[in-house]
Amino acid sequence: MQENKSIEELLFKREIWGLKIANGMRVFVCLLMLPITYILAEKESNEFIFTFSVIFCILIYTLYSIQSLYRKAFCRQIGYVGASMDALAIPLLQIIWYNSAGGTEIIASYLLKTRISDISFLLITINSLTLFPAYPLIVFFSMILTISGSYLYVISQENIFYTSDWVETLLGSSVNVADFFTRLLTLSTTGFAIIIITYIARKMIRQAARMEIANEQLGRYFSPSVAKKITEESAEFLQPGGKIQKVTVLFSDIRNFTSISESLHPKEVLSFLSEYHEKMVEIIFKHGGTLDKFIGDAIMATFGTPEPGENDTLRAALSAREMCKALKEINIEREKKGLFPIHHGIGIHSGEALVGNMGTKNRLEYTVLGDTVNIASRIESSCKTYQQSILFSQMVKTEIENKLETVYIDTIELKGKTKSTELYTLKL
Repeated sequence: MQENKSIEELLFKREIWGLKIANGMRVFVCLLMLPITYILAEKESNEFIFTFSVIFCILIYTLYSIQSLYRKAFCRQIGYVGASMDALAIPLLQIIWYNSAGGTEIIASYLLKTRISDISFLLITINSLTLFPAYPLIVFFSMILTISGSYLYVISQENIFYTSDWVETLLGSSVNVADFFTRLLTLSTTGFAIIIITYIARKMIRQAARMEIANEQLGRYFSPSVAKKITEESAEFLQPGGKIQKVTVLFSDIRNFTSISESLHPKEVLSFLSEYHEKMVEIIFKHGGTLDKFIGDAIMATFGTPEPGENDTLRAALSAREMCKALKEINIEREKKGLFPIHHGIGIHSGEALVGNMGTKNRLEYTVLGDTVNIASRIESSCKTYQQSILFSQMVKTEIENKLETVYIDTIELKGKTKSTELYTLKL
């Protein structure tokens, strides 16, 4: 729902931009037509008074419309009224041109030799800038009706001559039926094509916006580099299923969170968690990790997903170390505010696991399953027992000992495991 709202807001902004341009061009035309009408027309004629008044009223309305568009008021109504004015301008211009040339005193075929189609295409194009197909469609129908109406009027008159000669068609007063229908077909096809292009452009913007939102959603779970890789992969990545691969799993959990949350208002708990999670996830992404999920106050992250990389285990350890430093900074700020410090435990284990999309085609969750995950979680639970901020297994120690200084803590039997596990920590 929120996604659709964001897309429609984007399209609406694009529509307003197009309406501003369309109305700006209407103002320009009105300012050009007013002095021309005043200079060329007979000042006392009804035609002058009518034409001058109409142009002046359109100018005032258009200026008001532009002001309203900047306030984002009545935008859709302004669009329809503007398109309707353009649609009415087409037959009015045809009539004005005919009357200015002599009206009934000249041969009626003059109506088929005006440049009304050129003006019509200009108006259709201007209205299509809004990427709202209804506006150019209104002008398109007016063009077809005006040209068709002009033809029907011409052939209903007496003393109309017909020809198939193209020179006579262009330079003479005769009517070429084949030429008229060819032009009508060309105009109809071209005008309709502009409307279709407008519709396609609107649809493409909507699809592009959806893709951008989808990429933003990926950015919530994956580091930017990993998210980019996923968007460049084929659709197979989004299918249910997974594969066995080596992965490093990191669990982080706030100590005594239950008792902390009992002493705070729910809004304070949410604010507190948001601050903590935002800082920690930022660090995980910085080191190329993937956010698997939030489990209440706990964070489950993986390194080496969706594809294994170099130094996945080392990056997990570096991430854990930086998370502890970040927590110290958070506690300094909390102390300044008179708040109690918080502590967390981080457990890390590396091994093979099932990595992929779990669920159905309609509801997928990209996650990691297997014994490696369980061991990492139980190592994290041991942090409280040994009063350590970071604990990791022998597997992790073996892969990072040449890069980071490690300290042996103890050898224990994890719940549900027959083999004992050696626990280590980092020398911070």
